[in-house]
Amino acid sequence: MLNATFFYSLLAVLAGVAVPILATINSAYGQTIGNVHWASLTLCVVAFITILIVTLVSGVSAPDLAVFHNVSWWHFLGGCFFAIYVVSITYVAPKIGVGNAIIFVVISQVFTAVTIDHFGLLGASIQQLDWKRSLGVIFLIIGVALARSTPSTGDS
Repeated sequence: MLNATFFYSLLAVLAGVAVPILATINSAYGQTIGNVHWASLTLCVVAFITILIVTLVSGVSAPDLAVFHNVSWWHFLGGCFFAIYVVSITYVAPKIGVGNAIIFVVISQVFTAVTIDHFGLLGASIQQLDWKRSLGVIFLIIGVALARSTPSTGDS
C-alpha cells in the first residue's frame, strides 16, 4: 500500500507535468485556429466532459443539494481563476516560449502559495513563513533567473 503522503506527492507531480503539456497543446491549438479564446473554451469543454466521465465511472454519488447552502460565493471563483490561467497561458506561451511562461507561472504560484499559507487565507491552514521557507523562495528566484538566462555559446 502506498504511503498517503507519497501518493499525494505523486499526484502533485502529475499535475506539475500536466501544466506545461497543457500549455504547449493549447497554445499550438490556439495558433492553429487563430483564436486564443475559442481554444481556451474548447479546453474547458473537454475538461468538463473528462471530469464528468471520471466522476460517473468512479461511482461517486452527487452531494445532497442542501450542502450548497453552506457554500460562500467566493468558492466559485476557482472557475474564474482556471479560466484566467487557461486563456493567459494559451496567449503567452507562443509569444515567450512554454518554458518561460511556465517559469513565470511557477514563481508566481510559489509567492501566492506562501502568502496564502502564511496568513491562512481562503480557509487554508496556517504555515508560517519562517527563514527556511523564505530561503527556499530566494533559491527559487535564483533558479528562475538561471533558467531564464541565455545559454552560453562556449565563446569566451
